[in-house]
Amino acid sequence: MIPRLASAYNYTRSDLPVFRLLCDLQHQGLTNQFSLQLRSIMPNFSFYPRVQFHNIIVSPAAWKIDWKQYRSTGGSITAYLNSLGVSTFIRTGTGDQTLCFNSSNINELELLEEMLEKEKTLYIEETIVPNGNIMQDVYGKNYAAQFLITLQHQDTIYQNLSPVLRTSKSPSFYLPGTEWLYLELYGHPRAFDKMLVDNIGEWLKAHHNLIYQWFFIRFNEGGDHVRLRVKMKDPVNMYILLNSLTTTLKDEICNGIISDIQVKTYQPEWERYGVEMMEPVEVHFCTDSRYVLELVSLTLSDEVKYRLCANLLNQIRLSDIFSFDEFDAWLKDTTERWEQEHQLQVPGFKKLNQHYKAFQTTSVPRLSEATLNSQNEFIRSLLNTLQQAGPAARLSLLGSLVHMHVNRLFNYHQRTHELIVYYFFSKETASAMRAVKTPLLHPFIVTNLFSS
Repeated sequence: MIPRLASAYNYTRSDLPVFRLLCDLQHQGLTNQFSLQLRSIMPNFSFYPRVQFHNIIVSPAAWKIDWKQYRSTGGSITAYLNSLGVSTFIRTGTGDQTLCFNSSNINELELLEEMLEKEKTLYIEETIVPNGNIMQDVYGKNYAAQFLITLQHQDTIYQNLSPVLRTSKSPSFYLPGTEWLYLELYGHPRAFDKMLVDNIGEWLKAHHNLIYQWFFIRFNEGGDHVRLRVKMKDPVNMYILLNSLTTTLKDEICNGIISDIQVKTYQPEWERYGVEMMEPVEVHFCTDSRYVLELVSLTLSDEVKYRLCANLLNQIRLSDIFSFDEFDAWLKDTTERWEQEHQLQVPGFKKLNQHYKAFQTTSVPRLSEATLNSQNEFIRSLLNTLQQAGPAARLSLLGSLVHMHVNRLFNYHQRTHELIVYYFFSKETASAMRAVKTPLLHPFIVTNLFSS
């Protein structure tokens, strides 16, 4: 939401806090007031001197006048103002609602005295009245003209947003019995890896002729569970798949490893990915899930998984999808957001830095040809998916795709692992850039990423 409000309306005087907050959002991260307001910088002073640069008055002199102080003098308002050294022409008021007074005109001072009695305290400013004014009416009377100077730039502050449009071809959700079968399998997160490889993986292979694509996500809302989404070639095969899956998981259910299986309505994240990108993202999720099952079957250590994720980020950085400056700025911002989410303090950073030393010596073990092929297919899929998105949406999409990959790869505390991945890669990138002053190169190279 990017609010816009006409400057003629002074919303700061509104009694509605939420309204003032929403109006203030249009100034977030921007400097839009260049005037020097001494009273805002140093409040409650009785006198503020004139601030002048050459022949330009940046801030006029101002005096604080007080009703009790004035009455204690026992003299006239004229004598009181003279004792303060007030200039001949002055003005007072709030915002753009001000009145000008001639301190030598008794009638005008009587009006100022009435205002002071009512308000008890007023700030008055000197007002410069030139002998000749370029602004005059038909009778030759002068007007106190005000000239506004606007400073502007051509930089983009707010990125354009593409509305999420739904068409007849993109339903808002898929009910059970339609092309998508959505299952939630509840149990202990430590047991999910074995279940995914030994049970779900074998079940998918056994029914590959009935399945168009599939992917899984780990979740803990409402209890730890795996969300399995299967796109069927024909919805009539749903009961065959369900019956077969129940048989496949019979031992896990009897032993309490799987506590519940629920059939749900699949609601794609249209708002997050957009209609045009939803299908490519689902295709990539399928490739990602197949690759993760390959890695999970190897029972890799967390450090090796961090290295694999760092290698992935490095491949993205070295691709021509983003410039180095663009990617590095995104990496810095993303890492800082994860640090803030985890509220890292000195002890937390110290622990991460100690862990980083072990990570530096970690390398990826020799992978089988099948796993390497799956790895290459996964990276190629991720890069191609990014390229299909609009330039303005790619960085946001990159964060989402990496987030979902880490979610699948680690079976517990996925958000903490994601913080560690970004922190380690940020340190490694910064260290390499300081050492050689060239783009980061890593021994892990994947060739022909965009080949078919």
